[in-house]
Amino acid sequence: MKILVFEWLLAIELNGDGLSRLGDHPENQSMLQQAGGMLMALTQDLQQTGHQVVVAHAASSLALNAPWSRALADLPQSSRFEMSVDSDWQAALGKQLPHFDAIWGIAPESDGCLLQLNQFLAGFPVRKLHPQGELVALATSKTATLGFLDKHGLQPTFGRKLDAQASGNWMSFEEPMVLKCDDGAGSEFLQFVTAGKPVKIPTLGVWRLEPWLTGLPISVSVLSGSEQIVTLEPTVQCFDALPAGNYTGGEFPIEPSMRDRAQALVQQAMRVLPTCRGYLGFDLMMNCPELNGESLILEINPRLTCSYLGLRKIYRSNLAAATVDLHEGVIGELIVDSRRRRFDLTF
Repeated sequence: MKILVFEWLLAIELNGDGLSRLGDHPENQSMLQQAGGMLMALTQDLQQTGHQVVVAHAASSLALNAPWSRALADLPQSSRFEMSVDSDWQAALGKQLPHFDAIWGIAPESDGCLLQLNQFLAGFPVRKLHPQGELVALATSKTATLGFLDKHGLQPTFGRKLDAQASGNWMSFEEPMVLKCDDGAGSEFLQFVTAGKPVKIPTLGVWRLEPWLTGLPISVSVLSGSEQIVTLEPTVQCFDALPAGNYTGGEFPIEPSMRDRAQALVQQAMRVLPTCRGYLGFDLMMNCPELNGESLILEINPRLTCSYLGLRKIYRSNLAAATVDLHEGVIGELIVDSRRRRFDLTF
C-alpha cells in the first residue's frame, strides 16, 4: 500500500510565519520534538511491513538539530513530499492525494487544526488511517467530551469553560485549580493556579478551569477497527516538572488491578463514543484522593499520540501495521515485553 504520512506541525506550521510562531517557546519546542518523533517512528514502522511510505514536510524541517530531522533528511527523495512555502496547503495536498492508497494524518486539536485537516480530507476517496467523523469534532473540546461522558453515565462532569468576559481578567480561587485550553493537546499551555493567588486569563483561545487532582496520571491507547477494538497497555505519564510540566515519557507496567480498571474505563467509553477507526489515546487520572479514590477520563485524543513512541518499545508487535490491518478486519494477539522500564519520548 502506498501511504502518505502527514503531520500538521511539520508540514504546515514550519512553513512561512509558522516557523517564527513555533520558535523559542518551550511549549512549542516540546510539541515540535514530539511531532517529529511520532512522524519518523510511524514512518519506520510502516516501512518495516512493506508499505511504500511518503512523508509530507516543510523544507525547514530538514535542518533542525534532532534525531528525527536527520532521519527525515536521510530518506530518499522519492519518500519525501516537500510542502512549498508559498503554496496553499489544501491545494498542494489535494493534488497529491490521488497518487496514494491511504493517508495517515496527525494534527493537534489546538486551534481546530485536527478538525480542519479531517474536514478537508473527508472530500477525498483516499483511505484514512486515522480517526474521522463525529468523534474528532467531539474530542476537539474537552468540555464537550466530558459532558458527553456525563450524559452517558460514565462519570460526572467536572470543571467549567470560562466565558468570553473572563478573557484578559485577573481571577483567584479558594482551591488549587488547573487552567487549560479547551481544545489544547495534552499538557499544552497548562497552568497550575495556586489557591488565593490571582491569575490572568489569556486573551487568546477558549479556556477551562478544572479542580487540581492529585491521583496517578495514566495514558491508555486504543486501536479501533471495523470489527475489533484493541485496548493497549496503560502506562504512567511522567512530566519534566510538577505540578505542571511537559509530558516526557512513561513507566510500565502499572499495578495489575489498576491496569484492569484503567482498561475497563476506556472500554466503557469506547462503547458509547461515536465509532471510528484508527489510533486514539485517553488521558486518565486514577485513584484521586479528592474523589474518594475514584478515577476519571480527563480527555480523549482522536489521533496518534506521543505515547506511541513509548508503546512501540513495549510491544514486540508492530502497532502501526496492526492499526492498518484493523481497518479491514481483525488482528491476533499483540505481543508485549513485560519487563519493567521507564521510557522517554525520543525517536
